[in-house]
Amino acid sequence: MMSRTRFVVGGFKSVLRSYKVISDLRVNFHRSCLGVIAVEDNMVSRYARLMNCTTLKLPLKYLGLLIGGNARKEEFWRLELNKIKKKFSSWWQKKLS
Repeated sequence: MMSRTRFVVGGFKSVLRSYKVISDLRVNFHRSCLGVIAVEDNMVSRYARLMNCTTLKLPLKYLGLLIGGNARKEEFWRLELNKIKKKFSSWWQKKLS
């Protein structure tokens, strides 16, 4: 199994090296995080260790939105709903006075 893991990580690093050659931009693996959906945690940890980066824990925030949670549950939206209520309440108070 480890040889397959090294093959996958090696292929991924090869793609990033090609990106570096084309764009002249380099990926800093020490500051990077690896996040994968629907893969076992131990496999993700193994990939991250081979790439010298850390793993992301789900759910996470990306561009202000939660990724990886259950959107059918109310708790998933509670934080966003509270933000919207707060904005509306401040707006409403300004318009009434």
